[in-house]
Amino acid sequence: WTINAPNAGNINNSNGTSTYSNIENLIGGTNTDTFSFVGTGSIASIDGGTGSNTLDYSGYSNTITTTLTLGIPGTGFNGTSSGITNGFANIDTLVGSGNNNDTLIGANLINVWNITNSNTGIIQADNSPFLSSQFNFSNIENLTGGTDNDTFILSDGGSVTGTINGNGGMNTL
Repeated sequence: WTINAPNAGNINNSNGTSTYSNIENLIGGTNTDTFSFVGTGSIASIDGGTGSNTLDYSGYSNTITTTLTLGIPGTGFNGTSSGITNGFANIDTLVGSGNNNDTLIGANLINVWNITNSNTGIIQADNSPFLSSQFNFSNIENLTGGTDNDTFILSDGGSVTGTINGNGGMNTL
């Protein structure tokens, strides 16, 4: 899926490329879906469906802010993000815009942020007594915890070029 104008873009699949316009809501299928924002493209809502699904802002013209909320464990996260008016559901991965000031805000759960490379990592969110959920991110310069406890772990080679803000709860770096 490419979103390159308000409620417009293209979808590429095994049948080729199709163009869409005046479509406000995108719903992914049962396999992997990538929703790529280009220029100042925008959409009302995105539901990744099942499978491993990505929001990709690497072609987006502006910085982004993404806030996570937990969806159904095992199906990805819900939340809000730049360019998506009414939010998203069932997303597992976020790729930032590369405009050097993108922000990711964790869900209001106990989160462990493993920063594995420059502006790259994995959030493990604990939704006890249910399954924990994992969210991958890259090209995100600013990390903000949720209102519960957050732990930020910097692996060898792990760093952020912006800020780490624990927000609420008892936080550890």
